[in-house]
Amino acid sequence: MKLLVLELVVCCLIAWSSPTNSISVLLLNGMFPGHLFPLVSLGEELVSRGHTVSLCSTVLEGSSLLPSLPESVGVSFISAGYDMFSWSQYIETMKGMQHLSNFSLMNDVILSNEKAAIKIRKKLQSIGIEQFDIIVCDFSILPIGLYHAVLGWKVIVFSSFLPPFPAIRPSWPYPITFMGGQPEDMGFGGRMWSAVGTPLLLKRLAKLFKGAIEQDKEFSKVLSDVNLVGYPGVFVPHIVTSVIGIEAPTLLSPLRHYVGPVLRSSQSPLNDSLLDWLNRKQERSVLYISMGTTGDMSRSRAEMIVNAVLGTQYDAVWALRRDSMWTLDGLDIDSDRVIIRNWVSQQSLLQHRAIKACIVHCGLNSVQESLYNSLPVICLPSVFDQFQIGSAIEEREVGVSMYSFMDTVWGTNNFTLEDLVNAIRRITSNKYVANAQRLSKIYKFAGGARVAADLVEHYEDVGYDHLIPAFAKYRWSWVKYHNADVYALMLCVLTVFLWGCFKCCLCLGRCIQ
Repeated sequence: MKLLVLELVVCCLIAWSSPTNSISVLLLNGMFPGHLFPLVSLGEELVSRGHTVSLCSTVLEGSSLLPSLPESVGVSFISAGYDMFSWSQYIETMKGMQHLSNFSLMNDVILSNEKAAIKIRKKLQSIGIEQFDIIVCDFSILPIGLYHAVLGWKVIVFSSFLPPFPAIRPSWPYPITFMGGQPEDMGFGGRMWSAVGTPLLLKRLAKLFKGAIEQDKEFSKVLSDVNLVGYPGVFVPHIVTSVIGIEAPTLLSPLRHYVGPVLRSSQSPLNDSLLDWLNRKQERSVLYISMGTTGDMSRSRAEMIVNAVLGTQYDAVWALRRDSMWTLDGLDIDSDRVIIRNWVSQQSLLQHRAIKACIVHCGLNSVQESLYNSLPVICLPSVFDQFQIGSAIEEREVGVSMYSFMDTVWGTNNFTLEDLVNAIRRITSNKYVANAQRLSKIYKFAGGARVAADLVEHYEDVGYDHLIPAFAKYRWSWVKYHNADVYALMLCVLTVFLWGCFKCCLCLGRCIQ
């Protein structure tokens, strides 16, 4: 009898603590593995609050993350088929290159991502979008989110950084540069790039987006008059998994929210052999290396990284994709000092006492997870936002970027072994470690998954129409937005007045004569 009463009490407590307004949330991801982790972390938090969460994505080629990763935290997985990006072709191309072709990769990735968006749209159409209360869409497949926003669905855009598009980053006093990797306090060259280079790159990007979307008639019909890069944070909420502190301060819309890194509350344990290897190392004596999915990696660069580590007092753990292992073929690597794995539980690893700093490809996921754990970073950027992230970490003195976007364009991103060894010594100094510890506190204060989930619940409950600025809600023309007609009239009145004064002066002069 006592046991029955106890069970009834427990059931009542569970019912009392569970939310009465459970919602159905749909998460949308494109083809980047790094973009998947924050979405799954958000899903994990929402599921823990009693909500129903689904994730729709193209299956990442060569990856075992789907469907096991979302399903492990209670998020249902909806497959939209395989992505269109050929990693095998990419790897074969990389074997014959000294550095990555930025423009070539940009074309391939954007086209592949938008093809993924088209696949996801068709999948959602077939299963019925009506079952979901709110959509959270990764920025990499922005058109699919905006497509549903235009059709009247509640949509939140989710990104790991604040994109440098003028509509999203108002001038203060001039736009931050796209892919240029310029510091906040721009010199003449940076301001020239901001005025000339950035608009040209953005025009190219917009053309690629448009070309990809036009492959789908339904997309074209709905998004024909939509400013794709002007929507997030203006027409729809925009959750940014970063903070002002690594991002440059900028004017904010009421619909834009910095929540800091959205990380899993639970982490996979480290492999026993790796954990045993780390436990034998002294505290803060190991570097972590990861070049991500689209890292700029060649045979010579891999050899240089290994030799740079061996040239210091540090050992290293290197997480390297299985299909990138060819870069280490033939190298004489001391397994007691450098251990290589095709996958590691990154957050668990970064929390280990033996890890001192990180060498990464400069994707914001890797950078944020490193800095969240107070670990300075060396960045080897390859594409897109990575150059701006590299510039930001140098500006905050929490890391070092080995080269800029222009170095890649001109093929001058071939740093030396000595340069890399010196960079390791710099970031492991007390100043960089202290700055990383400070930024870690800023990240943690922002709230992460908890605040992101609060925003999803809030916007599903009350909507966000009341936060859309008047210029966006009522579709002001550029004339009204800039008050150009009023200023033109005032200029005409002033011109007439001055002309009248001039005539009066002439008449007065003639009268005096």
